[in-house]
Amino acid sequence: MSHEISENTINQEDIGMDSATVSEPGPSTMPTSAHPAFPSAPPPAELPVRAGQIGELLCRPVDEMIPTVIPMFEKVAEGKPFEGLLLSPAEKRALGEELLALYELGNSIYEMDIETIKKRGGALVYVLSARINKGEADGTVWTDELFDFSINLAAIADAAQLKVCHKRVAYFALGILRLSQHLNKVNAAAPAINILIQKLAYQHIFSSIFGVLLEACLISRNYESASLALNRTFLDMVSTSPTYLDVLTYYHHAGTVYSVLGDFVRAKENFLMAVSLPTRNASAIQVSCAKRAILCELINNGKRTVWPQFTSNSVLRAIDKHLANYNELAKQFEYHNWTETRRLLSFKEFKKDCNKGLAERIRESIPRRMILKIRDTFVRLTVGDLAKRMKVGDNVPTVGEVIATLDQMTGSGDISATLTPSSADPLNQALIVVKFIKSSITYDGLTARDMLESAADLAASLERELADGEKRLGASEAYLRKSGLTMKTNSKQSDKLDDVDQMIAAEELFGNGRTKGEVRGAALNLADVGY
Repeated sequence: MSHEISENTINQEDIGMDSATVSEPGPSTMPTSAHPAFPSAPPPAELPVRAGQIGELLCRPVDEMIPTVIPMFEKVAEGKPFEGLLLSPAEKRALGEELLALYELGNSIYEMDIETIKKRGGALVYVLSARINKGEADGTVWTDELFDFSINLAAIADAAQLKVCHKRVAYFALGILRLSQHLNKVNAAAPAINILIQKLAYQHIFSSIFGVLLEACLISRNYESASLALNRTFLDMVSTSPTYLDVLTYYHHAGTVYSVLGDFVRAKENFLMAVSLPTRNASAIQVSCAKRAILCELINNGKRTVWPQFTSNSVLRAIDKHLANYNELAKQFEYHNWTETRRLLSFKEFKKDCNKGLAERIRESIPRRMILKIRDTFVRLTVGDLAKRMKVGDNVPTVGEVIATLDQMTGSGDISATLTPSSADPLNQALIVVKFIKSSITYDGLTARDMLESAADLAASLERELADGEKRLGASEAYLRKSGLTMKTNSKQSDKLDDVDQMIAAEELFGNGRTKGEVRGAALNLADVGY
C-alpha cells in the first residue's frame, strides 16, 4: 500500500495523523521459549525508502519523536536504508538526504502552525537541512520561505529534541548561514544560530556550530552574538564527532574575532591552538593562523612568536616556507629597525593574505614601542626631546601626535607617566615635561585579589580535570594499544620522530587508526576549504 501524503494531510491537526491513523505492524507470532528473545536491530527493509514513509514518520505522535522518529531520520541521513545497494557511502547518504528533503510536499511544509513546529522540531531539522543541502544555490529551493521557516524553527523547536540530534543541528546551522549568504540576510542568521547554541547548552563540549556562529559574525561584522562561542574551555572533543576542518575553522575564526575586538592576547592563543593541532600535513588554515599569530604577537609584545612545544615538527617545517616576509618583519620589529619595518609592512602580501588591518595596527604601534624603549633609558624629558628621539628616517612626529600617544598609553595602562607644563612657557607643548613612573601596577587592591582567586579556581578545576583524564586514559584500551604500537614503530625508525608523528606513524603502519587510506590532517597540499 502506498503511503504518500498530500498537502491536505500535512496541514491537519498534529500534521494530520494520530496514532490510530498510522499503520502499525501487528504483533508477530513467536514460539514459546525458555527465555525472551534477544532484541535485534531492524533489518534495512524496515527503514523508510520512500518519501511517503518519511512523511508518515513526521506525523507520528509527539511522544515518539525522541525515541523513534529522530533516530530513524538519523539512519536515513546516514544512508542505512540503502545498505544492500551497490553504491558508495556518499551515494547512499545522498539518497537518504533526497528522501528527507520531502520535495513532494513543496512549500506546504512552510505553512505549519507554531505548535506543530514546536512538537516536531527535531524531525524538521533533518527535513530543512536536507532541503538546504540538496537545493544548494537553486532559486526554486533556496527561497525566502525556506529561510524564514528555518529561522522560526530555530526559535520555536523544543530544546530536548534538538539535544537528541545535536550533530544534525550543527549541520542545520551551517545550512542557515549558507542560505542567508545566498539571500543576503546574514544579519538574521547569527541570532538564530545563537538561539540553537543556547538550546543545545553544551558544557565544555566542542561542536562545529561554534565556528558557524563566529563565521556569521565575521561576515555580518556584528559581534554581539560572538561571546557565546568565545573563551570556552573544551574538555570533550569527541562527542560531536568533529573533523580536523571543524576544529581548525573554529580556532581560526575565534582568533580573527578577537583580533577585530582588539584582544590580541587571546587572538594569538587561538591562532596558536590551530597551528599546534596534531596533524602530519600543514593546512592552509594553519598557515593563515601562523601568519596572524606572528602579527598579533608583534602588536601585543613586540617580539617574535614562540611556537608551542607540542607542535608537530613536520607542520612547522611546512608552514615556515610560507612565512619568510612575516619572520623578517618580526625580526626587524624586535630589533627596532623601524625604517626596514615600515618597508616590509608596505608589501602586497599582507593585503593578499587579508592581513592589511593587522599590518596597519603594527605600523600604528611603532610610536608606542619607541616610547617603551625610551622609557627604559630616561626618567624625564620634554615632549619636544621625546619627539626628536622618535624620528624614523626623515619623519619626525609632531608634538601633538606624541602627546596623543602618551595619553593613549597611560589610559590603557601600558605606562604610568605625568605630563607637567613648563613654568617658563605653560602654553608651549614642546616644553611639557614627561616623567615616567616605574610601575603602574598595584597588587594590594581588591581587583588584583579577585583576579588571583579567579585564576586559582580555574587552575584547581583544570587540575581536577587533568587528574580525571589521566585515570580514564590509563584505563583506555585504545590508548594502551596505541602506546604499544608507538613504541614498536619508534624502535624500527632510524631517526626518532616527535610525539605527534610517532602516534600517526603507528596508526598508518599497523592500520588501526582513522588515517589509514585517508587524508592526514585537514587537507593535503594546503588545499583547505571552508574559511
